[in-house]
Amino acid sequence: MPPKKLKRIKSDSAVQRGIEKSVREQLVEILKWHGTIEPRRISYGAAVMEFDCYGESDGTVLLAEINAHHGSLKAAQRNKVLRDIFKMYAQSAEEYEKAGVTSVRMVIVFTNADASKFLDGRSWAAEAARKFAVESVVVPLKAAEIKALQKTQKDQDLRN
Repeated sequence: MPPKKLKRIKSDSAVQRGIEKSVREQLVEILKWHGTIEPRRISYGAAVMEFDCYGESDGTVLLAEINAHHGSLKAAQRNKVLRDIFKMYAQSAEEYEKAGVTSVRMVIVFTNADASKFLDGRSWAAEAARKFAVESVVVPLKAAEIKALQKTQKDQDLRN
């Protein structure tokens, strides 16, 4: 029997983190956000939630998660998007309890149109995103970023 192949050959996410920084910079313009957007760890009861994008501006809190996968989503990536939607929805209730917060904007950020199709159309996931007021935004990557991301995905051997 052949030896079992390791699920991830390389798990360094430096390329994804670099791309996320670039996406955050573009997101400020796309959303017409008046303020900075940074990653943030937020206490949630006895736990901690991590957000790729957090910002505060004029009484509005921005919670956003970046899906830096290139191409159509596999089951594991679709499940991650669903977890991100649930996480933002849960945290939005906490944000509304803070003094001065009048609205919470929740966004799932995709880096290509193929991936964003998951939240388009008539699927239950798309319907849930709409009912929870979660926006779907595409921030396209540059050719060099796409190439680096595809190489990283291949090196990590990410599967369902």
